[in-house]
Amino acid sequence: MRLILTIPGVPISQPRAKAVSFAGHARVYNPKGAVDCWKAAIRLEAARLYGGPLLRQARVDWVCVFPLTQAEAKRRPPRREPHTKKPDRDNLDKAILDALVGVVLADDRAVYAGTIEKWIAADGEKPHAVITITSENGEEDREEDIEEHTEEQELCEGVEDEEPNP
Repeated sequence: MRLILTIPGVPISQPRAKAVSFAGHARVYNPKGAVDCWKAAIRLEAARLYGGPLLRQARVDWVCVFPLTQAEAKRRPPRREPHTKKPDRDNLDKAILDALVGVVLADDRAVYAGTIEKWIAADGEKPHAVITITSENGEEDREEDIEEHTEEQELCEGVEDEEPNP
């Protein structure tokens, strides 16, 4: 099975978890923001194109194309060039894989391989991402595994990370 998703718009990375101290207790949380809209766009496109069972093994390759700034347009040739600035590729990967969990993937652990590319758009090219999901052996989740994963998520909701006891 091969699924190709094209997501229009500027790719947004997953921000690092933040920690705060309140009344002597540490709390870790993920900041909300534009990444939620980016993930929602990925989920919508994946749900539109894929209606099968959740995959337990998959390869995920992706290419993110970032906008060409006016300054870059003046000093470079009109072709794609490598994007070597922020966002970091690992944070982009995290956002993309998180978005696919529950729609195409049973868990982000299901991804065993993949290539990652970041490019600056060529002249006239719009920012976007192309995500290719491949499942070579067709191994898919069973219903009881899906239910177990959902119950596990419900148990963890509202649980805060605590500082380890020394």
